[in-house]
Order: sequence, then C-alpha cells, then structure tokens
Amino acid sequence: MWWPAFLCLDTSPQAVVQYRPAFLLFWQPYIMCVVLQRHRTHEAAQHHRLLLAVVHTNLNKEAAALVGTVIEIDAIVVGLPALGQEGTVLEHPVKLHDRRKQVKGVESHGRQDKTVLPSSPIFVAYLLPMKNLLLRPAALATLMLLAVACAKTEDATPAVDNSNDNMLMGNPSGAVTSTSSPTNYLLVKPQYAVGYNRDQGKPIWVSWHLGSADLGSAPRQDDFRADTDLPSGWYQVKTSDYSGSGFDRGHNCPSADRTATVADNSATFLMSNMMPQAPNNNQQTWGNLEDYCRTLVRAGNELYIVCGSYGRGGSGSAGYQTTIAGGKVTVPSNCWKVVVVLPVGNNDVSRVTSSTRIIAVNTPNDNGLNSAWGGYRTSVDAIESASGLDLLSALPTSVQNIVEARTDTGPTN
Repeated sequence: MWWPAFLCLDTSPQAVVQYRPAFLLFWQPYIMCVVLQRHRTHEAAQHHRLLLAVVHTNLNKEAAALVGTVIEIDAIVVGLPALGQEGTVLEHPVKLHDRRKQVKGVESHGRQDKTVLPSSPIFVAYLLPMKNLLLRPAALATLMLLAVACAKTEDATPAVDNSNDNMLMGNPSGAVTSTSSPTNYLLVKPQYAVGYNRDQGKPIWVSWHLGSADLGSAPRQDDFRADTDLPSGWYQVKTSDYSGSGFDRGHNCPSADRTATVADNSATFLMSNMMPQAPNNNQQTWGNLEDYCRTLVRAGNELYIVCGSYGRGGSGSAGYQTTIAGGKVTVPSNCWKVVVVLPVGNNDVSRVTSSTRIIAVNTPNDNGLNSAWGGYRTSVDAIESASGLDLLSALPTSVQNIVEARTDTGPTN
C-alpha cells in the first residue's frame, strides 16, 4: 500500500528552477521520494525533472545492478506519478509502482548509467543505494534530507529569457544531432542553426536571430571552407566543388548579418551554410532582400529568419543542372526565406500576434530572376506545402493559422 506524505519545496516564480511539492511514497519493500522540478527557460519551453529515490530494505542482485542508473521517463503527475510509457522495454525487474501501470524496466543501450527515451517533458529518475535492512524511520529521515538537498542544489536567480535564440521559432524539420539522421542532421552554432542534408550536400534550412548587436564593423572574411563539425566519415563539401558550376556559393545566413566579430563573420563561410544559387538570384534578388532585413533592424526591430531551399534543378550562368560536384551537391529548384519582424523586446514568442509582420519569399533558382524581391512574396503555408517543413512551430496554433496564411504587402525598401 502507498502512504503519501508531502514536502513543501521552493516554488517561487522568480526561481530558474521551480519545485513542486514532493511525494514521499511508501510501498513495501520500497520507499520512494519524488521531487518534481520545473526548469523555466522561456515561456514557450518548459523542461521538467523528476527526482526519484528508491530505497530497498534488502537489495537483491537485480536491484543492486540498477544503483546509480539514470532513467528518462515520460510522466504526468496527477496524484501518483505515471512512470514509464507504453512500449518501454524493461531490462531489470525493478518495481517502480503506479496504480495504473507498472514499469518493468528500461532499455539501456548497453550502458548501466543512462537510458534515453525521447519524450517531452522529460523526467529523470535517480535510483540511489541504501544499506540492507534499513529501518523505515531512518529511511524516511534520509529521504526527507534528500528532498531538501535537491531543492537547494540550484539557487533561485532571476528567470532567464531565451529570446534571441537562433531556433526560437521552432525546428522546421525536427532535425536531430544523430548520425542515424543523415538527411535531417541538426548543426547548432553560436551564429545560426542548420538542418543539414548530407546526401544533398546542403542545408534544408538555416535559422538565426538578427538584432542590432549582430551588426558591427567586422570585415567580410571570404574564408569559404568545409565544415569539420560534420560527423566523421561524411563527405564535407569543399569550396572547389562549386568551381565552374555556374552557381554561386549562396549563403543561407548572410555574411553581412554577422559582423559583430571576425569569428561570427567567418562562421557564415562554412560550406554547410551554402546552397548552389543562380548568380543573379544570389547577388541581386536575394541580396536586396538581405539588405532590406538589415534596414528593418536599424529601424528598431529584431528579426527571426529561416532560409532554405528545396526541389531539384536550377539554371545558373552555365545553364540548367540538377547536381554539381559529381552528384555530391544537389542544385535546388527554389530558394525561400521567412522573416518574423518584431520591435525590440523580450519574451519574443509571446509577442508574435496575428498582426505581426511576417515576410515569406519563394524564388525560382533561375539566373533570369527579377531583381525586385517583393514580387516573389508568398505565404508561409505555401512554402510549407512545397517544402514539407513546419515553419514557426513554436507559435501558438491559433496565431500560426492566421499569420502563415497571409502574404505580406508591406514596403520593400
């Protein structure tokens, strides 16, 4: 039988780490201490942690083998925590009890120290060792001290506003940093984030924040080079792969958007930030759009920008091609960009409303393009439909439904 008791921990709204009341749960022969932490980063994203201490009065070999194991589990705290989820594979017969379901173990991927079950929110359970034949009063006192100690591991400091995060508006393709995802690989750099397709040798999308602090006096570096941050064994596109192709090494995140420092500017010349772009598109149409974005920033705005390309086959100065570099780099049929325009402020996701200006542009990758980018404006919905991406996914659905269906009609210079 379970006998719940409660501890009051720090729940102040000013704390970076907030603690909800703990549960002390008794179940023969286990004593379980549950402390739910809520990590507040910004209002659009909350990360949770569940601290779970299990004390066995007579540890057997199976239970002892799990001592120190970190188990990531999805849970909902309603009365008693729902530990685990359907489909979870149990490796050890440890009794993490729930009235509705019983977790029978976890898949450890060959390790005893950490198990990852991809889910959100994430709860982490720590199984802690105790001496055999520990008396219940002593166990209770120990667990109470543990819970209080957990509450004091992080000092209460002012909440962190993660506005200006390069990927604040969402991960358009659900990219992950895993070699098992070569066509949708996440590269996160201080200057921008990339959803990269190894097989196409170019980004699916690049996302970045642009504010006045990003614009300085650092000169253009022009140090085009392979990105050595890509996993070992993957082909790293070289600057020479574009030579004689009739296509520019087209920046997704522009060089002129990162002039605060030499290092920031240099980062934009990594080949993982490039797409084969028709020269007139890159230097005229796209260049004019990029200039306008910086004009908006100098007028007192900050921007969240996502840029990318899709399709196969474009027309450069040497004619139509579907690939370059011996097939290692795909030439896209279209280049697109989405720009969220906000006055300078904080808590940026919450400040995007149905009236926020959002510029969406989709151009054919063609050297005969008109230099005036305004004629290529479209809706975010149209770009999503063509590319298969989910743009601005961090926004509330009610806001997305309005702003993504609209085509911008604002000024272009």
